[in-house]
Amino acid sequence: MLSKKFLNLNLFKSGPIAIFIWENKKKWPVHTASENIKNILGFNVDDFTSGKIVYEELIHPEDLETVKNEVSQSIKNKNNSSFSHKPYRLRSLNNEYIWVKDITNIIKENGEITHFIGYIIDINNEMKLKTENERAKLALIATTDALWEWDTITNEVYFSPQWKKMLGYEENEISNILDEWRNRIHPNDIENVYQDIENYFLGKTKHYKNEHRLLCKDNTYKWVLDRGIIIEYTSENKPKKLIGTHSDITQRKELEKEVLKEKNFVSTIIESANCIIAVIDSTGTMIKLNNYGQEFTGYSQEEISSEPFYWTRLLNEDIKDKVVEVLENAKNGNIIKSFKNAWISKNGEERIFEWSNTLVRKLDGTMDYITAIGIDITKNEKQKIVLKQQKEEFETIFNNSKDGIAIIDLSSKFLEFNDAYLKITEYTREELLSKTSIELTIDEQKEESIQMLDYVINNGYKKNYLRNYLTKYGNNVILNVSSTLLPDKKRILLTVKDITKDKNYEEQSKLASMGEMIGNIAHQWRQPLSVISAAASNVRLFEEFNPMEKDEIIKNMKVIDEQTQYLSKTIDDFRNFIKNSNEKELFSLKEMISNSLTILNPTFINNNINTIINIDEDTIIDGFKNELIQVMINILNNSKDALIQLIPVNFGRYIFINTKKIDDKFIIEIIDNGLGVKEKILEKIFEPYFTTKHQTVGTGIGLSMVYKIITQHHNAKVEAFNTSYEFNSKNYKGLCFRIIFQESQNI
Repeated sequence: MLSKKFLNLNLFKSGPIAIFIWENKKKWPVHTASENIKNILGFNVDDFTSGKIVYEELIHPEDLETVKNEVSQSIKNKNNSSFSHKPYRLRSLNNEYIWVKDITNIIKENGEITHFIGYIIDINNEMKLKTENERAKLALIATTDALWEWDTITNEVYFSPQWKKMLGYEENEISNILDEWRNRIHPNDIENVYQDIENYFLGKTKHYKNEHRLLCKDNTYKWVLDRGIIIEYTSENKPKKLIGTHSDITQRKELEKEVLKEKNFVSTIIESANCIIAVIDSTGTMIKLNNYGQEFTGYSQEEISSEPFYWTRLLNEDIKDKVVEVLENAKNGNIIKSFKNAWISKNGEERIFEWSNTLVRKLDGTMDYITAIGIDITKNEKQKIVLKQQKEEFETIFNNSKDGIAIIDLSSKFLEFNDAYLKITEYTREELLSKTSIELTIDEQKEESIQMLDYVINNGYKKNYLRNYLTKYGNNVILNVSSTLLPDKKRILLTVKDITKDKNYEEQSKLASMGEMIGNIAHQWRQPLSVISAAASNVRLFEEFNPMEKDEIIKNMKVIDEQTQYLSKTIDDFRNFIKNSNEKELFSLKEMISNSLTILNPTFINNNINTIINIDEDTIIDGFKNELIQVMINILNNSKDALIQLIPVNFGRYIFINTKKIDDKFIIEIIDNGLGVKEKILEKIFEPYFTTKHQTVGTGIGLSMVYKIITQHHNAKVEAFNTSYEFNSKNYKGLCFRIIFQESQNI
């Protein structure tokens, strides 16, 4: 039976191999077990020895029959002293099954099997990874040692039958001479063997002991533990006879090799780990710091372990005492299993680590050492800080924004909103939480709003579209809306801007120029109507005085048709401009400029204003076409008014319209020769209701609407500045309006 001293070896306290001693009874109750069974299965030794748990109940139901059969077969073979199980699964404390390998010795008393001694190896990781790494068999306890007796004078040696059998020989195959043993010693071991014999003979050791390899009959080597003592001396007091035993320790050596392999494996993991692994003993000395820790801190193992608490120089001053206190508490058996703190390297780099601590105790229960594993969470912690800042910023924007912000679910039901949103809708918080965004939309736009909701769900966002809401008190408000699907795919963020006043400004701006446009229509129709009238009169006169040929009639009818189509197109251009559109569309900027000039050309001609068009580039954008036509009309009217007021006809009145692309920008420039404006006026030129004209001429609405439409509705830029230039060998000065679209807006 294994002694307690053997069970208390470090190998069986914290190593990967556990020992069980079972009674040969039903369900295999456990007589005793090594302490490290807790590391493998989570149970304490007392859980087994108290009878609370019997071994059979831990075996996986699918493996139990196989294990029982293996035990039964081994018992039937009376020559068996040990056997190995195929890998099977044991239930752990947390009800997970752990794969183990089990090598079992059979213990007999008076010929009867009383106990089994099993070596349990945790092979769970190997089985999970399905590797084919074969573990060496664990050492079996020899039931009988091989005896030898050596006469140092004659070199005759008695080898017992068991000795010969151990090497695979029959009784008569080995003679009783020393060379039978000496010639079988592995060449790499023979020097150490004789050195140990000499040390014993010289009195340097109390007895002879050596481990070496012996060649077997099948040309394999077997490890033996060779032990002997002197039983007879010569008259000169020199050793004459020794007696000893050879114990087969091949399996133990293989086990040691496996343990060393495991140790090297663990060491490799520790040294190659992408985290800090440190071991601190009860004196506060960091006896181990892995490669990662040394590389980050800049301290070598020799430096870090040179004195107790040397490692505290890695800590900020304000936490040193707290961390040292963790160590002091551990000495009393209390361990803080996890915490976060920062380490500062030798070169001043600071990183935040999350620590997992394990207390390893001595046999008496006191602290032996602490193993600390530190994972670098600096990036995560910084991200948390950034996220916290972003959250605070969002909350600040959400709560203080003048624009309405709301969060709705995928059915458009309101989940959250800011005060500005409440103010727009005129509802109370409780009232709005019971409604949907679509409910607030006017009837004419409800179906369109449902489609827009589907679009946002499928495409992620939709920016700058217009919706009309009916407030609690029946007021119709016009909103510029942007919708974004949130990352959880379950909510939508709405940002709305009340542009009711802006739309009123636009209407005022259109009305302010409506009379002029009607005049333009009349002017543009005058000439085509004259042509139609002349063609009709021509046909009538010819009919009265001289019948016309068919070809002549067709020619006059063609003229009438062409002029009629021109009139129709003119009406379409004006109608398209006047009608309102709440949806974006794809259109050509070149076409938009042309439509604008169609509306204004008659008044330009009437006032002798020359337009010079230099459209080098064109592009397609997604925007509000009529709004941009309004922008062009407002800017061109501004230039027209300045030219009429300040520039004599004979001096030449010019408006230049240029387009160009520079890098990722598309630029439209409108330049006149109206002498420019004062710098003080330039600073306020886009402010609402600011005008330098007489109240009968200007309202101050036009250019402010230009700014809003360009910057808010089309995410572009507009600027105005004085410029000087040369045209037809003459120098001119005027005002330039520059509109800048980003190419990313273009399709």
